[in-house]
Amino acid sequence: MTFIKRMKRGKNVYLAECQSVREGKKVRTITLNYLGKEGDQIGVPVKSMQESYNWKPPERSSRHGDVALLWEIAEKQKIPETIDRICLGRSDIPGITPGKLLTIWAINRVIDPQSATQLDQWLQTTSLPSLLGISGDNFRKDDFYAALDAVAYFDRKLGKICENISRIEEMLYTHWRESHPLPLGEEEVIAYDLTAVPFFGDTCPIAVKGHNASHSEDNQIKLGVLISKFDKMPISHQIYPGNFSDIITMEGIVPRLSDFGIKEGTLVWDRGNTSQKTVTTLEKYGWELVCGVAKRSKEAIDIVSTTEVTPNLENHVSCGKKGHIYAVQKTAKLFGKERNVVVYLNLDKYTRCLAERNYKLNEISATLKNLQDNENGLSTESIRKMLGNVLKNHKKFFEIQWVEKQKPCFTWKINHEERILAENTAGKYLLYATNENLSAEDVVMMYLNKDYVEKFFRDTKSENEISPIRHQLESRVRASMFVGVLAYRLKAALGFLIKTSKSKDVVYSPTELIKLLGRVERVEMEHDEQPEFFFFNLTKKLKDQVVALSFKNIFPSREQDAA
Repeated sequence: MTFIKRMKRGKNVYLAECQSVREGKKVRTITLNYLGKEGDQIGVPVKSMQESYNWKPPERSSRHGDVALLWEIAEKQKIPETIDRICLGRSDIPGITPGKLLTIWAINRVIDPQSATQLDQWLQTTSLPSLLGISGDNFRKDDFYAALDAVAYFDRKLGKICENISRIEEMLYTHWRESHPLPLGEEEVIAYDLTAVPFFGDTCPIAVKGHNASHSEDNQIKLGVLISKFDKMPISHQIYPGNFSDIITMEGIVPRLSDFGIKEGTLVWDRGNTSQKTVTTLEKYGWELVCGVAKRSKEAIDIVSTTEVTPNLENHVSCGKKGHIYAVQKTAKLFGKERNVVVYLNLDKYTRCLAERNYKLNEISATLKNLQDNENGLSTESIRKMLGNVLKNHKKFFEIQWVEKQKPCFTWKINHEERILAENTAGKYLLYATNENLSAEDVVMMYLNKDYVEKFFRDTKSENEISPIRHQLESRVRASMFVGVLAYRLKAALGFLIKTSKSKDVVYSPTELIKLLGRVERVEMEHDEQPEFFFFNLTKKLKDQVVALSFKNIFPSREQDAA
């Protein structure tokens, strides 16, 4: 059902025929026809307006606000230009090119990922074709797949996958850092992490079963990413087979950073990536390192269990909402030599772990006592099986002894040595930093504040819906992941511009700004054969922020602000 929308502009009111359309769980308003200036009667346009001023009515409105902003950001980062320069040898090619197509796809990933399977149709509902100077009817679905093949493809002569992704990322980083340099005297602090991405199908050679946090048995690939702490901008990403361990992926990190001209700085990574080899390799190349150390080796367990972290004022670490954290620094033998290490205590986790363990041990003890009292008629094999189900992950905390030909047929007691060891390591974590001038608080803060990498994974795997992947060709899997990272580049750039802006007009967060701009539609009309633009749902507050972020050409000519 259509309705007439009234839009006040100064002393005048303008009318448009609109319709509400449901897209999934959302309802958005689209403009079907601009009716002109309202006359004396409410909701009725001046009849002679089009004849008097020679207006040519538009066919429809197009989504404009969010796509125009993101396209402008992409152009300022030289994303389409860089892709075309590397893939095609030049960047001034008119018409449809891989750089333009993949940038459009990245914009789609940011604002409307559910429509990715109908990219060509979605594109025609936006003002992007007009911004690119290309007819929307010229875009086909196969053009987008061809654009993927331009950045990664299988070379039959060489018999291997060839890709331009690495060179593109190097040029994008160089341009971004030239435009947004690090503060004087500072070096890059880069966080690295790895995540598993589920995969549909079993024909892609790098999609295999492997370890993942959700314990899924589906095929997967591994996505590794390097992100700058300064502006949260992705520097580089890598794709690995799904069965690669985190430690294996570390071997190429330093050589990869040298490709970007980054010769020194600080790397921060999670404990799953830490081994003696990764630590000594980074030290050899002169990089500073801040990393977690898993409580797997005997030396790591000994350090954590024998280090007392007193929750007092001297040991307190101010880290906001991350919990009540206390840390101490000490020298201990780690990875073959004496090193300065930090042990920190998360008091909230310690208290919770202790309470949960004590409750579970008492519950299991009561179950074992009940099993002893009621084992008549049960075979030894049945009792052993029942014990296995009862103990499960707490088996190390109990000592079971079997008594042959006697009732009860087993005795048990709590293993207090294991219990005390668990209490001494609960809620405590081991960190290592190569820079001995850093305090315990500095090390803990640098490590805990690497959550911008985790935000990248949450964003790309959920909001941008790169997970699960449905492409079957390895080259297209790699290219598809590249598009997902491009989408995050756009959001990271917007976030950095908002964070560093000092204008009082900047009040919306990146997510809020994109959402509000998604409601702004453009209507193009011809007046005496000259184009005139009208923008619906554009408030002054919204436009002021866009202009304050130096995007002054997104809403040209005249506009119709929301009433």
